[in-house]
Amino acid sequence: MSSRRSDLLWFAGALGTAAIVVAIRLLSLPRYLFWDDTQNGSYGQWYQLGRMLVDGSWTIIEPQAWQAGNYLAEGQWGLLNPLSMIFGLVAVLVPNGVIVATVVKLLVLVIMVGGVFALARQFGASAPWAALAAAAAPAAGFTLYLDAPSWTTGFTCAALLPWAWWSLRRVIDGAHPLVFFAASYLLISTGYVSGTIALVAVFVAELAMARGRAAISRVLSAGTIAALLTVFFYLPGVLTASVTSRSEAGIGNDLFLGLDLSDLATAGVAGALPSISGYWGDFSPSPLQYIAWFLPFAALLLAGTRRRERLTGLGPVLVFGALIVAIVIGPSVLGPLRYPIRFMPYVSLGVLVLFAVLATRAGAARFERRGLTAVLTIILAGWWFAWSQNPGSSLWASVSVVIQLAALGALVLLNRRRIAPAQRTRTIAIAALVVTVLTSLPQLAASPNSPTSNFRVPSSRDAIQSVLPEAEDGLIVVGDTLALQNEPEAWGEVLQANLWYVNGRISPSAYTVLPFTALGERLCQSVRGDTCPEAFRGLFRDVRGTGMPLADIMGINTVVVVRSAFESAPAAPEGWSFESREYTWLYQRASPVPVAGGIGASPDGTVLSDITVTSTGVSFTVDAVDADDPEVVLSRLPYPGYSVDGATFAEPREGFLLTVDLGDSVGRTVTVEFLPPGWTLEISAAVLAVLLALGWTVLSRVRRRRL
Repeated sequence: MSSRRSDLLWFAGALGTAAIVVAIRLLSLPRYLFWDDTQNGSYGQWYQLGRMLVDGSWTIIEPQAWQAGNYLAEGQWGLLNPLSMIFGLVAVLVPNGVIVATVVKLLVLVIMVGGVFALARQFGASAPWAALAAAAAPAAGFTLYLDAPSWTTGFTCAALLPWAWWSLRRVIDGAHPLVFFAASYLLISTGYVSGTIALVAVFVAELAMARGRAAISRVLSAGTIAALLTVFFYLPGVLTASVTSRSEAGIGNDLFLGLDLSDLATAGVAGALPSISGYWGDFSPSPLQYIAWFLPFAALLLAGTRRRERLTGLGPVLVFGALIVAIVIGPSVLGPLRYPIRFMPYVSLGVLVLFAVLATRAGAARFERRGLTAVLTIILAGWWFAWSQNPGSSLWASVSVVIQLAALGALVLLNRRRIAPAQRTRTIAIAALVVTVLTSLPQLAASPNSPTSNFRVPSSRDAIQSVLPEAEDGLIVVGDTLALQNEPEAWGEVLQANLWYVNGRISPSAYTVLPFTALGERLCQSVRGDTCPEAFRGLFRDVRGTGMPLADIMGINTVVVVRSAFESAPAAPEGWSFESREYTWLYQRASPVPVAGGIGASPDGTVLSDITVTSTGVSFTVDAVDADDPEVVLSRLPYPGYSVDGATFAEPREGFLLTVDLGDSVGRTVTVEFLPPGWTLEISAAVLAVLLALGWTVLSRVRRRRL
């Protein structure tokens, strides 16, 4: 059989194994991949991005979304990421959120399996062992229970990093950098910082182990390309952080979504439920620390006198793994970086590639008794750690260990038989793939779904778009929609976070990872867009110096109040109607005002004409200026990146409303325009990255022709 055909067959086996593990969960729970942040974040985000592409309304900022509308700074919208665009088009074409999420995530699954397979092969693993590593990667606990069901950008980056690493190693070996440029571009433009940090760890590992001037030069050159792309995609968010709550975080350890060494000691026990605190409490209801059931068998591969020989060339994997483990067991809060457990997919990647290469180099060697004893000891120690951490949930951990012991017994029997080396490898690898599926069964019994929330939102686009068809644009939700997750009927009256995009409305109640501090204080608004009850009063309290309530300046025409947040319904303000519903109260303005983006408030003596509003700016002609108050309040947040021509900026009104001082601007046209802060530097970095990759490619091809 040809090498290429063999690789394809083993890759198909890996993909089939991973697909079965996921399919078991989908059969048990069809919504498995439509969970938590995918419901209230990703789905609406994909749909809106798809609509912007189809309608030609693509933009970097949307004032109607308020704190959720700085799309480029948010990063995880993936505005310039081809994969995100594909996800968006799928969301527009397919009228059901569950199907959209399943299609998208199965595509990511294929990318992940292919990337791990290719990377393991490049480090020297044979096709059977590369297939085992590739099949185990999406079955690892954190990926299977958090990234895949909920945190799509994390899942995507974990799938793309192996390709970036694989293409970097090709560059080190002398290949041109275009493939690396494409892979690193896809990874970095996803906007998920953990993936970019993992890529930095790859570069550090490769540079630390590089030998020779040429290899060092290639790593540094490729690193320069990646660094320039990082500047382009991340600098807008960094320069915007000063006005957001991300600037307030320090360094500390609250143990939230962090791991320790005792948790990692059960990484080989499929059903172990560790003491990882999170949204669920002090003990994780899912095996988030799990990597693969066959980890204890690494003791066989490292036993004997050839240990150093088998580790030759694996320095980058060892350094990478050490760096990522240091992050995982480090402080849970590092400034804006939270939840070190997010790096577990990269721990899994390093461990699985290392195992695949060691297994390949072990070849047909018969296992020594002391190696088998070491495996048995590690398996039993894993069970002990699993039991001691969470004695009340040790049943399925015990079942997992029984499967491991059975696999060890089968290996001992196989060790006594004389079998051709190739057949021996195939037999063990195929059996290991089967056991990978089997070990998912006690996992399913112990933890049938993600430990995060199922908000029970509707998945049908028609059902989502049928919510509040009579409501005017400029809609905000007051109260906590999380309180409605056990009342699915409530979603006929109100929606959550980014589902408003699917509904057809751009709402300030959308999801954001960059909450605007001053606005958040006024409306006590969470990242999901929910507010506290006091937000109702905040909306209808006058903005200083304008004589107008905030709702007027924000362009709010509809307020949906979650009834459970109040003892009794707030009185409807003058000019607003009131309607009582089962789960909500609906307030609607009798005479709608323009939505956000334009002039929010201007003094009586100020006269403006020729007002033009776009998503990125507003322009107007100043016919007269009020001598006592020359300031105009815009219906926009004062993000870094706004510029004004024909006037000057004043101190933002209330700390969160962009304000222009017209001064002596009578007769002038004033233009306020938004470009991401540092835009010239960012564009220069992107162009330089492209030129460096293209120039390097041309030079490498010229040199090859001369040779």
